[in-house]
Formats: sequence, structure tokens, C-alpha cells
Amino acid sequence: MGYKPIAVHSAILFFSIADLANIEPMYQYSLTWFINLFISSIDSSEKTEDLEQRLEILRDHFTYALYVNICRSLFEKDKLLFSFCLSVSLLMYNKLNPHQTPFPGAWQERLNQFQKMMVIRCLRPDKVCFSGEHTVYTVWFTLRNTEDVLHVSPQIVPMVQEFVSSRLGQPFIEPPPFNLSTAFTDSNCCAPLIFVLSPGSDPMAALLKFGDEKGFSGNKLTSLSLGQGQGPIAMKMIQTGINEGTWVVLQNCHLATSWMSTLERVCEVKATKYALISNLCAFMS
Repeated sequence: MGYKPIAVHSAILFFSIADLANIEPMYQYSLTWFINLFISSIDSSEKTEDLEQRLEILRDHFTYALYVNICRSLFEKDKLLFSFCLSVSLLMYNKLNPHQTPFPGAWQERLNQFQKMMVIRCLRPDKVCFSGEHTVYTVWFTLRNTEDVLHVSPQIVPMVQEFVSSRLGQPFIEPPPFNLSTAFTDSNCCAPLIFVLSPGSDPMAALLKFGDEKGFSGNKLTSLSLGQGQGPIAMKMIQTGINEGTWVVLQNCHLATSWMSTLERVCEVKATKYALISNLCAFMS
């Protein structure tokens, strides 16, 4: 079997986060980003010659690293929902035959056969397949309904927290506060840090302080407020950042939506080309 179990576990995690887009379209994560995060866990997790122990270390380290990184990009109201979906996905996919597994507690007797089939269809669609137009019944309904329950019925929150804690551990119901230093460590010139801000928020003071701590102050950190006609200026700043290894801060990106596709190509092509030799770091808000 070798490392196949961690591959299966990681696949479950990836499809769990892929479903988050059904809750909020902004919650989309690329496979490349996911793989890079997994490679980072391989490098930074504890090493051992014992294969079973190594698999357990990798599983725990990567699961929590993914949780921390995903929580960083979620609205506060959705963090517990993500933990719950993660717990359910791992619980169901760890069963080889979930459709033959007794339901917990009183639910085994309370639900009839059809209701049980609907639950399995939501949690493990691979075990209850329909053809044609019926395929519209997907896990999306589970996510949306769970979201409604968590948001409309506060009394169920402690129960969900207890469930997640018993399955994944206490850290998975205690989202860590945002830490700029940690987020910076997870970024690179091809993966800029993006700040989604509420009205009145301004991260510049924290960025300037952090840049000073890292030795990037003065002409080593440049910023620009985007808007009409600012695209070429931003391109020159990014090129300078690539050549000289400086930091670039692009503010008010929502005012230059038509230019965002150009910026994306720059990150994918030009920044990637110089990834190994450039200290460029891009921040966007």
C-alpha cells in the first residue's frame, strides 16, 4: 500500500474544500495551490522511518495546515460550517460501505429506508447514483441546508462543535486569528496575499510595520491605488519587483476589474519564470 492511504485522505480533503464554492463563490481553491500546500507539509512535518507513524504524522499535519489556510480565507460565519463538512467527509469516506453502516443512535430506527438513502446520497453521492436529470441532487443541498441550520439555529452550534471536536480535535473548532507573518510564509511571488476588507479597514499600517521588520522599507516597498489608467504603472512596479526583489502593494483592486486578467497572467507567466531568483512579494486589497 505504501503512501496510498495519505493520497486517498488528501483527495477527500480536496473535494471537501471544492464543495465550499457552493456556499460562497469566492471560496475556490486551485489544485496547484493544494498540491503545493501538501508538499510543504511533507517538508515541514516530523520525519520517521516507521511508515505507519509517518502516514499518521502526515495526515494530521496536512489536515490541520489545510484547515488553518482555508479558515484564513473564510468569513467568520462559515468557519464552523467548514469544520463540520470536513468532519462529515472524512467520517463517511473512511467507511468502505457507508450505505451498509448502521446510523448512529436513534437515527437507525427513526429514519425509513428512503430517508437513509437520501442522507447517503447527500454525503456519499458515489454510493447512490441516479441517471439523467436526477443528477441535480448533489451535495450542494447538504451544504446549503447545513449552512441554514448553523446560521438560523444557534442552539445547534454547541452540538456541532462537540461533534467536530470528537472527530478532529479541539483545534478544529478554534480558528486561529489572522497572523500576517504566518500568511507571508505561505505565500510566494506566484501566490500574492489578497486582503478582502470590510469598509473602513486598512492593512497598510500593519504591512509597513511588517515590511520594516523584514527589511523591506523605503524604496523596497512600493504601493499603488488602482483605478482607471493605473494598469501600466502597476506593471512597471511589478517588473521592478521581479528584477530587484521588492514588495508591491496594489490597493483597491475592485476599481480595476478589467485589468485583473492581465495581472493574473503576470503572476502565472512572468512571476513563475523568475520564482526561484526573485524575492518579489505582492499584496493586494
